[in-house]
Amino acid sequence: MMRRYISFFTALLFLLSATGQNSQSAIDPSVLSAQTDSSHYLVGGIVEYTLEYPFAATSFSLDTVHGLLQLEERIDTVENYLRHSISFLVVDSGTLAMPKVTLDYTGDTYTTDSTAVSAHLIPLKEGKERAAYRALKSIDFNFSHWISHYKFHLLGLLLVLAVAYPLFRLFSRKINPKNDKEDLPEKDWFADTMTALAKLREEQPWEIDAKGYYTSIADILRRYLSVQTGLPLSEQTTSENLAKLRARSTSEEVQRFEFIMTRADFVKFAKGQTTVQEHLDCLQRAEQLVLDFKPKEKNDGLE
Repeated sequence: MMRRYISFFTALLFLLSATGQNSQSAIDPSVLSAQTDSSHYLVGGIVEYTLEYPFAATSFSLDTVHGLLQLEERIDTVENYLRHSISFLVVDSGTLAMPKVTLDYTGDTYTTDSTAVSAHLIPLKEGKERAAYRALKSIDFNFSHWISHYKFHLLGLLLVLAVAYPLFRLFSRKINPKNDKEDLPEKDWFADTMTALAKLREEQPWEIDAKGYYTSIADILRRYLSVQTGLPLSEQTTSENLAKLRARSTSEEVQRFEFIMTRADFVKFAKGQTTVQEHLDCLQRAEQLVLDFKPKEKNDGLE
């Protein structure tokens, strides 16, 4: 039993060691080389970090770096190698470690050797001290400078407006066409109303739907009288219509309207039964009421 445990742990240690060996990255300057243009810099200076590796290399990765700010990258070709140049700005003093680079080539992983540079502050001149930190200076707004800075943006805005305005006018004309009342004939409400009543007499809808027949008569009269009298009769009840018409019409006209609307309400709401003669009588009264409110011709008063 003990031998089995020993064999198991031995195999496990062997696998772990093999995995650790495979995960290690090789350092080979012939495959991946790295160098800086100097080893001493001043804070605010530029470090040129140059890497060279074969074309076939893959999985290029750059570690994070402290005290250096990456500015730009450039890649050139040198025979069968790539020359990868990276510029860093020195933002801190002291010993700064350059970032390690890792890549894959022919199935193996390669990395750069540890490289460090030293950064120093600009030395003081003899007899002079560093100036104290000064607050930021506020600068007054200058319109001419603002125009000069944003001139291309403003020019682009003007071009967009120049194109958008004609398009807006074009689409607004299509959506809201001009209402040329002079070219359109006025609606003849009297003729249209008489035609609608004549159509009811011809089609005799009371034989199928008496309720719908009286609803049609009521709607036709309300709409016609609203136009001729200027009263809002379409959206009101029968009692409200009668109250308004009594102040604007004769008693006979009001009686005809009251008879028709009462009969219509009786059939629509009380579901009363009426005869064919009563249907025709109601239609005749409606026609006479339309004639009573017939608009006068323009030349009737000129004699």
